[in-house]
Amino acid sequence: METLGKHRSYTEYTFLKSST
Repeated sequence: METLGKHRSYTEYTFLKSST
């Protein structure tokens, strides 16, 4: 499940960056 958590963080980071 660690991968899922990491993937979630990455998705959030990319989303935030895209929002900018």
